[in-house]
Amino acid sequence: DEDFMIKLGIITREKIPTLAGILMFGNTDVIREVLPTFALEYIDLGDDNTGERWRDRIVWDGTWGEGNIYNFFTTVINKIYSLVPNRFELADDNLTALDNSDLKIALREAFVNMLIHADYRLDRRLQIKYQNRRFYFTNPGSLRISLEDFFNGKISEPRNQTIALIFRMIGYAEIAGSGVS
Repeated sequence: DEDFMIKLGIITREKIPTLAGILMFGNTDVIREVLPTFALEYIDLGDDNTGERWRDRIVWDGTWGEGNIYNFFTTVINKIYSLVPNRFELADDNLTALDNSDLKIALREAFVNMLIHADYRLDRRLQIKYQNRRFYFTNPGSLRISLEDFFNGKISEPRNQTIALIFRMIGYAEIAGSGVS
């Protein structure tokens, strides 16, 4: 639906794809034509330091669809969630199931923030690395707000406003500037 794509900023009123639209939903050839060094990587190095190169790795190789942000996110978020142990407990009422959704929400937030705040024009890949029960989210670019505001919150200044809007519209971002505890 063209009106919907215009509203999200995926295309202009002249029906020209925006950079955010290309990065979020475009095919790999077009993305690389616009940004030759664009690269997304997920790498699972495991927990046991066995010396293996990796246990699992996702980089664009054509096996998981086009190498755009949306396909990467939907592929990798499930891998991240699978590394969080599922524990089942009942609340004091013996009816309500407790889970680790707070941890999953925090990991999803870190992932989405990595994508929203990246400077895609720099010659460095965005990477999620899992090693020894820790996740590392890295992206090119520097903070656009002070460290104090970063930790205290109240300011949300995404580098990629349209990508932030798309993630908000699909329910994965709040753009609230809630800070980092």
